[in-house]
Amino acid sequence: MNSTDARLIDAIHQDRLADLDHPEAHDVCRAIGRRVAAEVAEVVAILEADGISATVDGDPSAPVQRHSGTLHLTAADKAFAAVRALGQHGYRPWEPIGGPAEPVLRHFRDTLTVARTDDVTITLELCWPPSTLGGRLPAILIPNENDYQAVALPRSLWPLYLVVRPLRLLAERLGLRPAAGRALGPFLSTPTDLIKPLLDLADVGADDTLVDLGCGDARILRHAVAERGCRGVGIEADPFLVGEARRLVAEEGLDDRIVVVEGDANAERLPAEASEGSVFFLFVPAYAVPPVAGRVLAQARPGSRLIVHEQHPLPDFATDTGMVSVPLLSGQGVTVAHRLDVPDGGARPVTDEGDQGP
Repeated sequence: MNSTDARLIDAIHQDRLADLDHPEAHDVCRAIGRRVAAEVAEVVAILEADGISATVDGDPSAPVQRHSGTLHLTAADKAFAAVRALGQHGYRPWEPIGGPAEPVLRHFRDTLTVARTDDVTITLELCWPPSTLGGRLPAILIPNENDYQAVALPRSLWPLYLVVRPLRLLAERLGLRPAAGRALGPFLSTPTDLIKPLLDLADVGADDTLVDLGCGDARILRHAVAERGCRGVGIEADPFLVGEARRLVAEEGLDDRIVVVEGDANAERLPAEASEGSVFFLFVPAYAVPPVAGRVLAQARPGSRLIVHEQHPLPDFATDTGMVSVPLLSGQGVTVAHRLDVPDGGARPVTDEGDQGP
């Protein structure tokens, strides 16, 4: 890695790319800033049309490396109304907000994240003043999706989740029930501008089978198959995204070369459809990379390549695979990409489980 690449990677990891003295970095961050500003202005107009007032901190068009913005609303009621209004424009919340989840959020939280995806994923954090209970309960005791899945209670009994959660955590610690799944996080798309350089880094060719773990709308697979002539396998846990991926694959006439499977990339074994994979693609939160990548490296055929990309630093793992890391800046996209090659005999399994709250 040369010194320029090292500086870029360090700046990306510290979320300071916009401050770096580097012309290409400035251009990309300015482009992202303008894109975010336009999106925020459109969202504010949508909300105002619905009688919902929203304010924005600072200059939303300032150069940034992430496609994200923050909107401040006057109350929790306005935030939930904003989620409903933005849902008609393609924005989806990143967590359950209906049933018992809504009063939990109203009483113990003061933010919600919604996101919309086209060539990039735009995320918006909706903030409101905390309730009188806000901040009084430690974060680890605030109920979440795992608790709603563990015990299905009607909305009217939502306070009981304040008991369900510690009991569930205790039962899992004592081995009395299986631990809740380690979610790979909500869907963030790989910016379209980054797909070609990522495929180049992986040396994807016509003889390859590309497996995308957490494929979302299958954009990586669709680009790779259409432009490189390879085959593609997508693994996706979200039924909504599975449907979207299959629809887009069919619309582009690629369903004879791409299969999208509803499944969990966190599973201990790769799906049978992935057994012929020669290139594996992984874009998940940094904490989830070691266990998932470790299973891929342990099960993939010798000579296979694994591409991981993230703006956050990755936990240390798989150093015996000769990982190559490069910064990628292109148009509307910024990331650090990592290539790991499976040596003859396979790679050492990775055991670092990362760090994520239950």
